[in-house]
Amino acid sequence: MHEAKTRKRVYTRWKPDEFRLLKRRVPKMKKDKIPWAEIILLGGFQEGRKPRQLKNRWEKHLKRTKRKRTG
Repeated sequence: MHEAKTRKRVYTRWKPDEFRLLKRRVPKMKKDKIPWAEIILLGGFQEGRKPRQLKNRWEKHLKRTKRKRTG
């Protein structure tokens, strides 16, 4: 039998600079239809960030601001 490789997940807090970068880059990304992975390649995010993490962070932020505006 082989043993499954398990990686311990390490939570990396989001830095304010990363969030500012995300806010600046996403509108252009949406307009030009650039994939999430391209935003990471531009640099400025912590090592190990995945495109899915950027997408999830962005969507969660948007949902919160929409609720505040309508509520």
